[in-house]
Amino acid sequence: TTREPYFRARLKIADALPPGVKADQLYPGTPVEAFINTGNRTFFEYLARPMLDSFARAFTER
Repeated sequence: TTREPYFRARLKIADALPPGVKADQLYPGTPVEAFINTGNRTFFEYLARPMLDSFARAFTER
């Protein structure tokens, strides 16, 4: 991990814009909110991951 609070990404807008969005409203540098699917998790993994991550960080030195 990079420990950065953000990641740089390049997004491509689909040819069909969402309702209420006009092409002239979009320009380079426009802030967006995007959800990037990085994989699937089971219900147990969803519940256990925060606890397992905290254990992994507990015994490391900086």
